[in-house]
Amino acid sequence: MRKLVKICLFFGILITIVGSVFVGIGIATKAFEVKYEEKTYNIKNTFENINIDVETADIIIKPSTDGNSKVDYVDFEKIKYNVSDNTSELKITSNTSELKWYEHITLFGNYKNNKIVITLAFNTFKKFNIKTSTGDIKIEKGFTCEEANIIASTGDILFDSNIKNKVNIVASTGAISLNNAELSDNIVIKTSTGSVNLSNVKANNIVVTTDTGDVKFKNVIIKDNISVTASTGDITLTDSDANTLTLKSSTGDITGSLLSPKKFIAHTSTGDIDVPNTDGGECKITTSTGDIIFTVKK
Repeated sequence: MRKLVKICLFFGILITIVGSVFVGIGIATKAFEVKYEEKTYNIKNTFENINIDVETADIIIKPSTDGNSKVDYVDFEKIKYNVSDNTSELKITSNTSELKWYEHITLFGNYKNNKIVITLAFNTFKKFNIKTSTGDIKIEKGFTCEEANIIASTGDILFDSNIKNKVNIVASTGAISLNNAELSDNIVIKTSTGSVNLSNVKANNIVVTTDTGDVKFKNVIIKDNISVTASTGDITLTDSDANTLTLKSSTGDITGSLLSPKKFIAHTSTGDIDVPNTDGGECKITTSTGDIIFTVKK
């Protein structure tokens, strides 16, 4: 009987604690709810540059379907956005100086509606300069810019429009995708944690560096050199090519199909090697733990 009483008391206390935790979370969430106001800025000019420097927001740039250009965004009590445009640039910045340290955390800030949507009726630009600490960045199809510089700490990056000269993308955590770009200069991509995916891309040179994440190329044609370095992750090249290639991974398979013969120089500490015995530009492949498998399309 005493044992039964102890068990009942134990579960009673446990239920009380769990209930109190959920009530506390509910009260805390309610307490930290923030008021916001949806706003629209009507763009007055046709400009050549887009400069964005914000702390916490998803950023979407998309073509207009009605001929009008605008910026839709949300102002919060302690996050205000400054939007302006002239004949040179569209400029968007944020003011978060009043935020407490805990309000930078989404759970307490409740900033799930924090999104900046830029809708443009014109499609040719010189530069995209975009910087954000937390948030996804998406540039939809339909635009052409000469140069793109994108920096993000936490968030996915999708660039689906054409870049003519060069692109520099730096991210700490998040997937990076670059599609449908034909550049006359170089591509530089650096990320700490996240996959890198390129599709239908041409350039002079490309350098990709990642600590943790897979790297995938599909129909990527580089004039001079492809350089990919991954600490942990697979490297896959499909229907891609360059004059020379340098592919390195500490832990991961390196596989692919190239469009022209190469002189393969391959080494793996633990894994299989299967590459063609052909001659051409050097393709240096090194992995500590993983297989190396390549084919050359005739």
